[in-house]
Amino acid sequence: MVPAFHKLLVGVAFDGASKHLSLASQRAVRVAMALAGPTGASLTLFHSTADDGGDSERPVVQLALSEHSRAILEGIRQSCEDEGVETHLTVAADRPWLEIIRCVLAGENDFVIIAHRNDVSDEHVTRLGINSAKLLRKCPCPVLVVRPERDPGLRRVLAATDLTEVGSTAVVVGLELARVFGAEVHVVHAWQMPLELQLECTRGSVEEAERCVQEHEDGLRERIRHSISGSGGDPSRAHLHLGSCSPSRGILDAVRKLDPDLLVLGTLSRNGIPGLFMGSTAERLLDRVPCAMLGVKPAGFVSPVGR
Repeated sequence: MVPAFHKLLVGVAFDGASKHLSLASQRAVRVAMALAGPTGASLTLFHSTADDGGDSERPVVQLALSEHSRAILEGIRQSCEDEGVETHLTVAADRPWLEIIRCVLAGENDFVIIAHRNDVSDEHVTRLGINSAKLLRKCPCPVLVVRPERDPGLRRVLAATDLTEVGSTAVVVGLELARVFGAEVHVVHAWQMPLELQLECTRGSVEEAERCVQEHEDGLRERIRHSISGSGGDPSRAHLHLGSCSPSRGILDAVRKLDPDLLVLGTLSRNGIPGLFMGSTAERLLDRVPCAMLGVKPAGFVSPVGR
């Protein structure tokens, strides 16, 4: 089932030096508008005045929003409205990740867009950048983390699947976004050789071993195609890339080869503690891929954050 893209939220922050919207936030808004236009979604511009000095353990200092900053936010809101997108402005006083999750839990938003880091020239670490990992771990709806240094266009989407339910959802979401933006879509699956296959490969010739591996991969490809069609997607639109290696290695190799604009993958908690960790693969990749990353939660995910 494809998650809803009806009520987008985009987190924005100001450049501490210029007092204008940061480059990262400008890119995030452009991505949000590009998605809102063809889907008919509404948009919430979200800004937090909270300051914890970049340390999530420190008490939050609630800063006042200046008239200059409010005027900038209102100007952006009006510009989005002028382009035909229903746009609201939310100014919060607590930590961004916490307030954003509360908005999602209250049903105000169903898709979050945020910048991973701020401009290099900033003297202070971006609060939204610091909290991108928290949102990927704890936010129940899809979270898109954009890169300020990348063009917001979407030409190539890479979706990673581990053949679980959430992996299949990531593929379907990737297909839907590719359809909206007219992008090509690729699917990567990294598999590790089962013990039975290893034993079978050692019993025969090299040619027989290669045949066994090929048959195993053909079966995996069929499972991926069946999963896509079973979720309402069109498997013929997806270019499949399979390899026998660790998930993070397979995804990174595909990212280097394909240079996608967006990586979509499932994120889930470990050890039965909701929101404590993302899936280990997503956690390793957050700071290692140069493209935007979209994290999709499994069905039934419960955020540890209360309303």
